Amino acid sequence: MGGIKSIPCNEMATMIWDWCLKHNIWLSATNIPGSKNIQADKESKVLKESTEWSLSQEVFNAIPERWGKCYIDLFASRLNFKVPQYVSWRPDPGAQFINALLMNWKPHYFYAFPPFSLLATCRQKIEQDQSTGILIVPMWTTQPWFTLLLNLLTNNPLVLPQTDSLLFLPHSNAVHPLSRQLQLMACKVSGSPSSRELFQAKLPPSSCSLGQLVPKNNMPHISRNGMTFALNGKLIHTIHL
Repeated sequence: MGGIKSIPCNEMATMIWDWCLKHNIWLSATNIPGSKNIQADKESKVLKESTEWSLSQEVFNAIPERWGKCYIDLFASRLNFKVPQYVSWRPDPGAQFINALLMNWKPHYFYAFPPFSLLATCRQKIEQDQSTGILIVPMWTTQPWFTLLLNLLTNNPLVLPQTDSLLFLPHSNAVHPLSRQLQLMACKVSGSPSSRELFQAKLPPSSCSLGQLVPKNNMPHISRNGMTFALNGKLIHTIHL
């Protein structure tokens, strides 16, 4: 069992071994060649290089400095994980769990940079599990999930720098073709109502009424870093990382 990297698998193997010892049952371990263990071997070696985008390590390191160390990376692989304990979306020899959407997020202070197509699902999962963590999202303010996500904030969002090195492929260091156009932000979120209410209680009030038209001569950027959101009559200022 010395070569097992998955903690749950190792614990399960230990429980089975102890149970067999108590019942005087002898077990022997045998290696199954990859040519015969077709399904598991094939899945663990499949790699889609174009989906392995990773956040700049320098930018990632700056986020926990503000909000604390994360203990699990929910959407990762052996190539792009940011936290040693990570969850992959398919069989992976180094993953602690497979498929983050099937596990309970509440026990973990997580880091998550999910596929953009799963953001609405992730928002629901955070609220359902009442979990807390750091979520990386694009600043797509017209998406249906965006305003709902603002309701999960427990701190002011961090706007990530738009640099060529922000997103890259770990195996080749190729940079993302949309690095200069894609605006990402890090959000500290929680499904706990009390945590969200505590944050919102500290926010300054908005001077605009719901549905009020923006004046023609209004300045396009009204916060120090040029981005502010309104939520429940309060202003949420973003902070440049």
